[in-house]
Amino acid sequence: MSTEQFSLFSGEPQHYQFCRMDAFYPVRRLSSAAKPQPFPVGQTLTVGSRGGV
Repeated sequence: MSTEQFSLFSGEPQHYQFCRMDAFYPVRRLSSAAKPQPFPVGQTLTVGSRGGV
């Protein structure tokens, strides 16, 4: 099945599609890191911000 067959941009709810993506695309299980690292803190945005555009 291709992404076009999902109708991802149809405006319809997509919760059913996303929960079964592993059935349509190659996947592999990843192990958790032995020593996890935090993500760096990025720029703070406000709701509705378009980054100065």
